Amino acid sequence: MIYEGKCDICEHGDNHWGHVLQKCKECSVLVHEACYGLEQSKGGKGGTKRLDWVCRACELKHLQPDGKRASRCVLCSVSGGVHAMHPIYDKEGPDGKQVMRPSGPAWAHTLCCVFLGSHRKTEGCVFACNKNGRYDGESDEGDTDEENDDEGEGEGEESNGNTSSIEAHHFVICRGGLPSHKSHFNLLQSYRKELKCSVCHVKDSAVKILRIPVQCCTGDEDEQVFASCHKTGKECWTATHVGCARWKVDSKTGLPPIHPRVFFWPGALDVDDGDIDGPMAQPIAEIYCGSCAAEISRHRKMELKQTAPSDKKKTKSITKAGVDDDPKIGSKEKSTEKVNKKSKDAKPSSKSKEDKKNLPINLSKEKNTEKVRKKSKDAK
Repeated sequence: MIYEGKCDICEHGDNHWGHVLQKCKECSVLVHEACYGLEQSKGGKGGTKRLDWVCRACELKHLQPDGKRASRCVLCSVSGGVHAMHPIYDKEGPDGKQVMRPSGPAWAHTLCCVFLGSHRKTEGCVFACNKNGRYDGESDEGDTDEENDDEGEGEGEESNGNTSSIEAHHFVICRGGLPSHKSHFNLLQSYRKELKCSVCHVKDSAVKILRIPVQCCTGDEDEQVFASCHKTGKECWTATHVGCARWKVDSKTGLPPIHPRVFFWPGALDVDDGDIDGPMAQPIAEIYCGSCAAEISRHRKMELKQTAPSDKKKTKSITKAGVDDDPKIGSKEKSTEKVNKKSKDAKPSSKSKEDKKNLPINLSKEKNTEKVRKKSKDAK
Protein backbone atom coordinates (compact mmCIF):
# COMPACT_ATOMS: atom_id res chain seq x y z
CA MET A 1 0.00 0.00 0.00
CA ILE A 2 1.23 3.49 -0.91
CA TYR A 3 -0.23 6.59 0.75
CA GLU A 4 -1.00 9.63 -1.38
CA GLY A 5 0.34 12.89 0.01
CA LYS A 6 3.59 14.04 1.57
CA CYS A 7 5.30 13.84 4.93
CA ASP A 8 4.49 16.85 7.14
CA ILE A 9 8.14 17.05 8.16
CA CYS A 10 10.29 16.54 5.03
CA GLU A 11 7.56 17.06 2.39
CA HIS A 12 8.46 13.93 0.41
CA GLY A 13 6.15 11.09 -0.57
CA ASP A 14 5.71 7.48 0.46
CA ASN A 15 8.63 5.10 -0.18
CA HIS A 16 10.90 8.01 -1.12
CA TRP A 17 14.41 6.56 -0.83
CA GLY A 18 12.99 3.75 1.31
CA HIS A 19 11.07 5.93 3.81
CA VAL A 20 7.63 4.65 4.81
CA LEU A 21 4.68 6.96 5.46
CA GLN A 22 2.30 6.36 8.35
CA LYS A 23 -1.06 8.08 8.78
CA CYS A 24 -2.71 9.00 12.08
CA LYS A 25 -6.14 7.39 12.13
CA GLU A 26 -7.64 10.39 13.97
CA CYS A 27 -6.17 13.55 12.38
CA SER A 28 -4.78 11.94 9.17
CA VAL A 29 -1.40 13.67 9.49
CA LEU A 30 1.23 11.90 7.35
CA VAL A 31 4.78 11.34 8.60
CA HIS A 32 7.74 9.20 7.60
CA GLU A 33 8.74 6.79 10.34
CA ALA A 34 12.32 8.09 10.36
CA CYS A 35 11.21 11.74 10.34
CA TYR A 36 8.79 11.31 13.24
CA GLY A 37 10.96 8.91 15.23
CA LEU A 38 8.93 5.73 14.90
CA GLU A 39 10.18 2.17 14.87
CA GLN A 40 11.15 1.21 11.32
CA SER A 41 8.65 -1.16 9.72
CA LYS A 42 9.61 -3.85 7.25
CA GLY A 43 7.86 -5.06 4.16
CA GLY A 44 7.56 -4.45 0.44
CA LYS A 45 6.97 -1.20 -1.38
CA GLY A 46 5.44 1.28 1.05
CA GLY A 47 6.35 -0.87 4.05
CA THR A 48 3.93 -2.16 6.65
CA LYS A 49 1.09 0.27 7.36
CA ARG A 50 -0.01 0.72 10.96
CA LEU A 51 -3.71 1.25 10.40
CA ASP A 52 -4.37 1.81 14.12
CA TRP A 53 -1.49 4.28 14.66
CA VAL A 54 -2.32 7.50 16.56
CA CYS A 55 0.09 10.45 16.65
CA ARG A 56 1.27 11.89 19.97
CA ALA A 57 -0.90 15.01 19.71
CA CYS A 58 -4.08 12.97 19.27
CA GLU A 59 -3.01 10.40 21.84
CA LEU A 60 -2.65 13.06 24.57
CA LYS A 61 -5.35 15.54 23.57
CA HIS A 62 -7.38 14.58 26.66
CA LEU A 63 -4.68 16.31 28.75
CA GLN A 64 -5.16 19.63 26.94
CA PRO A 65 -7.23 22.32 28.71
CA ASP A 66 -9.72 22.42 25.82
CA GLY A 67 -9.57 18.68 25.13
CA LYS A 68 -8.41 19.34 21.56
CA ARG A 69 -5.33 18.27 19.67
CA ALA A 70 -2.26 20.43 20.45
CA SER A 71 -1.34 22.91 17.71
CA ARG A 72 0.68 25.67 19.44
CA CYS A 73 4.46 25.31 19.09
CA VAL A 74 6.90 26.69 21.69
CA LEU A 75 9.79 26.77 19.17
CA CYS A 76 8.10 29.11 16.66
CA SER A 77 5.10 31.45 16.39
CA VAL A 78 2.77 29.09 14.50
CA SER A 79 -0.23 28.18 16.62
CA GLY A 80 -2.66 26.58 14.18
CA GLY A 81 -3.03 23.86 11.58
CA VAL A 82 -2.76 20.08 11.80
CA HIS A 83 0.94 19.26 11.97
CA ALA A 84 3.11 16.53 13.46
CA MET A 85 3.72 17.42 17.14
CA HIS A 86 5.71 16.14 20.12
CA PRO A 87 5.53 17.02 23.83
CA ILE A 88 8.41 19.04 25.32
CA TYR A 89 9.98 17.80 28.57
CA ASP A 90 12.12 19.71 31.05
CA LYS A 91 15.01 17.20 31.08
CA GLU A 92 16.16 13.77 29.99
CA GLY A 93 15.99 10.71 32.24
CA PRO A 94 13.14 8.92 34.02
CA ASP A 95 12.37 12.00 36.18
CA GLY A 96 11.66 14.28 33.22
CA LYS A 97 8.22 15.88 33.03
CA GLN A 98 6.34 17.84 30.40
CA VAL A 99 7.00 21.56 30.57
CA MET A 100 3.97 23.58 31.65
CA ARG A 101 3.16 26.93 30.07
CA PRO A 102 0.42 29.43 30.99
CA SER A 103 -1.68 28.05 28.13
CA GLY A 104 -1.12 24.42 29.14
CA PRO A 105 1.41 21.61 28.48
CA ALA A 106 4.27 22.53 26.13
CA TRP A 107 4.29 21.11 22.60
CA ALA A 108 6.43 21.70 19.52
CA HIS A 109 6.28 20.83 15.85
CA THR A 110 8.23 17.68 15.12
CA LEU A 111 9.79 19.57 12.18
CA CYS A 112 11.10 22.30 14.53
CA CYS A 113 12.50 19.68 16.91
CA VAL A 114 14.26 17.43 14.41
CA PHE A 115 15.56 20.33 12.30
CA LEU A 116 17.10 22.14 15.29
CA GLY A 117 18.45 18.86 16.61
CA SER A 118 20.28 18.08 13.36
CA HIS A 119 21.19 21.55 11.99
CA ARG A 120 24.94 22.16 12.28
CA LYS A 121 24.53 25.40 14.29
CA THR A 122 21.99 24.08 16.80
CA GLU A 123 22.84 20.38 16.91
CA GLY A 124 22.37 18.93 20.39
CA CYS A 125 20.31 21.89 21.66
CA VAL A 126 17.08 19.94 21.06
CA PHE A 127 17.06 16.14 21.30
CA ALA A 128 14.63 13.22 21.35
CA CYS A 129 14.12 10.82 24.25
CA ASN A 130 12.31 7.50 24.46
CA LYS A 131 9.61 6.82 27.06
CA ASN A 132 12.28 6.05 29.68
CA GLY A 133 13.97 9.40 29.09
CA ARG A 134 17.00 7.92 27.33
CA TYR A 135 18.33 9.86 24.36
CA ASP A 136 20.11 8.63 21.24
CA GLY A 137 23.78 7.86 21.94
CA GLU A 138 23.34 7.53 25.71
CA SER A 139 24.76 4.35 27.26
CA ASP A 140 22.30 1.68 28.31
CA GLU A 141 23.95 1.05 31.69
CA GLY A 142 21.08 2.59 33.63
CA ASP A 143 18.38 0.60 31.85
CA THR A 144 17.27 -2.76 33.17
CA ASP A 145 16.65 -5.77 30.96
CA GLU A 146 12.93 -5.41 31.58
CA GLU A 147 12.96 -1.79 30.36
CA ASN A 148 14.88 -2.72 27.23
CA ASP A 149 12.35 -5.43 26.45
CA ASP A 150 9.52 -2.90 26.73
CA GLU A 151 11.14 -0.53 24.29
CA GLY A 152 10.43 -2.75 21.30
CA GLU A 153 12.52 -4.29 18.60
CA GLY A 154 13.28 -1.02 16.82
CA GLU A 155 15.00 0.54 19.84
CA GLY A 156 17.28 -2.41 20.35
CA GLU A 157 18.52 -2.34 16.79
CA GLU A 158 21.51 -0.36 15.60
CA SER A 159 20.95 2.88 13.73
CA ASN A 160 21.64 2.90 10.00
CA GLY A 161 23.60 6.14 10.42
CA ASN A 162 20.90 8.42 9.03
CA THR A 163 18.12 7.82 11.55
CA SER A 164 17.83 7.70 15.33
CA SER A 165 18.07 4.32 17.03
CA ILE A 166 15.34 5.22 19.56
CA GLU A 167 11.64 5.87 19.22
CA ALA A 168 10.91 9.54 19.94
CA HIS A 169 8.47 9.76 22.84
CA HIS A 170 9.22 13.43 23.60
CA PHE A 171 11.85 16.12 23.01
CA VAL A 172 13.98 18.14 25.41
CA ILE A 173 15.14 21.75 24.84
CA CYS A 174 18.37 22.58 26.63
CA ARG A 175 17.73 25.05 29.44
CA GLY A 176 19.57 26.84 32.20
CA GLY A 177 20.09 25.30 35.63
CA LEU A 178 21.28 21.92 34.37
CA PRO A 179 25.09 21.41 34.16
CA SER A 180 24.75 19.03 31.20
CA HIS A 181 22.78 21.69 29.27
CA LYS A 182 24.97 24.71 30.09
CA SER A 183 27.03 25.05 26.88
CA HIS A 184 24.08 24.43 24.57
CA PHE A 185 21.83 26.73 26.58
CA ASN A 186 24.37 29.57 26.40
CA LEU A 187 24.52 29.11 22.63
CA LEU A 188 20.73 29.28 22.34
CA GLN A 189 20.62 32.42 24.48
CA SER A 190 23.12 34.14 22.19
CA TYR A 191 20.93 33.33 19.18
CA ARG A 192 17.83 34.61 20.99
CA LYS A 193 19.51 37.92 21.82
CA GLU A 194 21.29 38.55 18.49
CA LEU A 195 18.75 37.20 15.98
CA LYS A 196 15.12 38.02 15.25
CA CYS A 197 12.65 36.11 13.08
CA SER A 198 12.05 37.96 9.81
CA VAL A 199 8.60 36.39 9.39
CA CYS A 200 6.80 36.85 12.74
CA HIS A 201 9.07 39.78 13.83
CA VAL A 202 8.83 38.71 17.48
CA LYS A 203 11.80 39.08 19.86
CA ASP A 204 13.02 35.99 21.72
CA SER A 205 15.26 37.63 24.34
CA ALA A 206 12.84 37.24 27.28
CA VAL A 207 13.92 34.76 29.96
CA LYS A 208 11.13 32.18 29.63
CA ILE A 209 10.94 32.19 25.84
CA LEU A 210 11.74 28.83 24.22
CA ARG A 211 11.62 29.92 20.57
CA ILE A 212 14.90 29.58 18.65
CA PRO A 213 15.68 31.78 15.62
CA VAL A 214 18.09 30.31 13.07
CA GLN A 215 20.38 32.30 10.76
CA CYS A 216 19.91 31.97 6.98
CA CYS A 217 22.32 29.40 5.50
CA THR A 218 23.38 31.57 2.55
CA GLY A 219 27.14 32.14 2.63
CA ASP A 220 27.72 29.45 5.25
CA GLU A 221 30.97 27.64 4.49
CA ASP A 222 29.25 24.33 5.30
CA GLU A 223 26.16 24.97 3.15
CA GLN A 224 25.23 21.62 1.69
CA VAL A 225 22.97 21.78 -1.35
CA PHE A 226 22.29 25.28 -2.68
CA ALA A 227 25.66 27.02 -2.40
CA SER A 228 25.87 27.43 -6.19
CA CYS A 229 22.47 29.15 -6.35
CA HIS A 230 23.63 32.43 -4.78
CA LYS A 231 24.99 35.30 -6.87
CA THR A 232 27.49 36.70 -4.36
CA GLY A 233 27.90 33.98 -1.74
CA LYS A 234 28.05 36.59 1.02
CA GLU A 235 26.89 35.59 4.48
CA CYS A 236 23.24 36.44 5.17
CA TRP A 237 22.35 37.43 8.72
CA THR A 238 18.56 37.30 8.31
CA ALA A 239 16.99 34.81 10.70
CA THR A 240 13.73 32.88 10.96
CA HIS A 241 12.04 30.34 13.20
CA VAL A 242 11.80 26.95 11.50
CA GLY A 243 8.02 26.69 11.75
CA CYS A 244 7.52 30.32 10.71
CA ALA A 245 9.69 29.77 7.62
CA ARG A 246 7.61 26.73 6.62
CA TRP A 247 4.02 27.72 7.50
CA LYS A 248 3.67 31.22 8.98
CA VAL A 249 1.80 33.99 7.18
CA ASP A 250 3.96 37.14 7.17
CA SER A 251 2.65 39.58 9.79
CA LYS A 252 3.47 42.61 7.59
CA THR A 253 2.43 41.43 4.12
CA GLY A 254 -0.27 38.94 5.16
CA LEU A 255 1.06 36.45 2.61
CA PRO A 256 2.10 32.80 3.15
CA PRO A 257 5.59 31.67 2.06
CA ILE A 258 5.82 31.65 -1.74
CA HIS A 259 9.16 29.87 -2.09
CA PRO A 260 10.36 26.86 -0.03
CA ARG A 261 12.49 28.10 2.87
CA VAL A 262 13.06 24.98 4.95
CA PHE A 263 14.77 21.91 3.52
CA PHE A 264 14.88 18.94 5.86
CA TRP A 265 15.70 15.35 4.94
CA PRO A 266 16.75 12.56 7.34
CA GLY A 267 18.89 10.79 4.73
CA ALA A 268 18.16 7.76 2.59
CA LEU A 269 17.50 4.35 4.12
CA ASP A 270 18.42 2.35 1.01
CA VAL A 271 21.82 3.65 -0.12
CA ASP A 272 24.17 1.81 -2.45
CA ASP A 273 27.91 2.32 -2.09
CA GLY A 274 27.95 4.32 -5.31
CA ASP A 275 25.20 6.69 -4.09
CA ILE A 276 26.60 7.40 -0.62
CA ASP A 277 27.55 10.94 -1.69
CA GLY A 278 24.36 11.56 -3.66
CA PRO A 279 22.17 14.63 -3.00
CA MET A 280 19.52 12.63 -1.11
CA ALA A 281 21.76 10.04 0.52
CA GLN A 282 22.88 12.13 3.50
CA PRO A 283 20.80 14.15 6.00
CA ILE A 284 19.93 17.72 5.01
CA ALA A 285 18.91 20.62 7.29
CA GLU A 286 18.98 24.01 5.52
CA ILE A 287 16.93 27.17 6.15
CA TYR A 288 16.72 30.43 4.17
CA CYS A 289 15.17 33.86 4.45
CA GLY A 290 12.55 34.96 1.92
CA SER A 291 14.89 36.75 -0.50
CA CYS A 292 17.49 33.97 -0.52
CA ALA A 293 14.75 31.35 -0.97
CA ALA A 294 13.47 33.31 -3.98
CA GLU A 295 17.00 33.40 -5.40
CA ILE A 296 17.26 29.61 -5.06
CA SER A 297 13.89 29.13 -6.80
CA ARG A 298 14.92 31.36 -9.72
CA HIS A 299 18.24 29.52 -10.10
CA ARG A 300 16.52 26.14 -10.11
CA LYS A 301 14.02 27.31 -12.75
CA MET A 302 16.87 28.52 -14.97
CA GLU A 303 18.56 25.15 -14.65
CA LEU A 304 15.36 23.40 -15.72
CA LYS A 305 14.98 25.70 -18.74
CA GLN A 306 18.56 25.03 -19.80
CA THR A 307 18.08 21.28 -19.68
CA ALA A 308 14.58 21.30 -21.22
CA PRO A 309 15.55 21.84 -24.93
CA SER A 310 17.93 18.88 -25.02
CA ASP A 311 15.30 16.68 -23.42
CA LYS A 312 12.74 17.75 -26.04
CA LYS A 313 15.16 16.94 -28.90
CA LYS A 314 15.76 13.50 -27.45
CA THR A 315 12.02 12.90 -27.17
CA LYS A 316 11.44 14.00 -30.79
CA SER A 317 14.19 11.76 -32.14
CA ILE A 318 12.77 8.79 -30.23
CA THR A 319 9.22 9.36 -31.48
CA LYS A 320 10.36 9.75 -35.12
CA ALA A 321 12.44 6.60 -35.04
CA GLY A 322 9.42 4.51 -35.96
CA VAL A 323 7.66 1.59 -34.28
CA ASP A 324 10.70 -0.64 -34.49
CA ASP A 325 12.84 2.02 -32.71
CA ASP A 326 15.43 1.72 -35.49
CA PRO A 327 17.34 5.00 -35.91
CA LYS A 328 18.24 4.12 -39.50
CA ILE A 329 14.61 3.63 -40.48
CA GLY A 330 13.75 6.91 -38.81
CA SER A 331 16.43 8.79 -40.77
CA LYS A 332 15.24 7.29 -44.07
CA GLU A 333 11.65 8.28 -43.39
CA LYS A 334 12.77 11.74 -42.38
CA SER A 335 14.79 12.25 -45.60
CA THR A 336 11.92 10.94 -47.71
CA GLU A 337 9.54 13.38 -46.03
CA LYS A 338 11.92 16.26 -46.81
CA VAL A 339 12.14 15.30 -50.53
CA ASN A 340 8.38 15.01 -50.83
CA LYS A 341 7.95 18.36 -49.13
CA LYS A 342 10.39 20.05 -51.54
CA SER A 343 8.66 18.57 -54.56
CA LYS A 344 5.28 19.78 -53.33
CA ASP A 345 6.66 23.25 -52.71
CA ALA A 346 8.24 23.32 -56.18
CA LYS A 347 5.04 22.38 -58.09
CA PRO A 348 2.99 25.47 -57.22
CA SER A 349 5.74 27.82 -58.41
CA SER A 350 6.02 26.05 -61.83
CA LYS A 351 2.25 26.17 -62.25
CA SER A 352 2.17 29.86 -61.56
CA LYS A 353 4.71 30.53 -64.38
CA GLU A 354 2.66 28.49 -66.82
CA ASP A 355 -0.48 30.35 -65.81
CA LYS A 356 1.23 33.66 -66.55
CA LYS A 357 2.25 32.45 -70.02
CA ASN A 358 -1.22 31.11 -70.76
CA LEU A 359 -3.10 34.30 -69.83
CA PRO A 360 -5.96 35.13 -72.20
CA ILE A 361 -4.76 37.26 -75.17
CA ASN A 362 -7.64 39.68 -74.94
CA LEU A 363 -6.84 40.37 -71.27
CA SER A 364 -3.20 41.12 -72.04
CA LYS A 365 -4.21 43.41 -74.94
CA GLU A 366 -6.64 45.29 -72.73
CA LYS A 367 -3.93 45.92 -70.16
CA ASN A 368 -1.55 47.24 -72.85
CA THR A 369 -4.26 49.50 -74.33
CA GLU A 370 -4.98 50.99 -70.91
CA LYS A 371 -1.28 51.78 -70.43
CA VAL A 372 -1.12 53.58 -73.82
CA ARG A 373 -4.22 55.67 -73.08
CA LYS A 374 -2.78 56.69 -69.68
CA LYS A 375 0.50 57.83 -71.30
CA SER A 376 -1.35 59.90 -73.94
CA LYS A 377 -3.40 61.64 -71.29
CA ASP A 378 -0.30 62.51 -69.30
CA ALA A 379 1.35 63.87 -72.46
CA LYS A 380 -1.59 66.24 -73.21
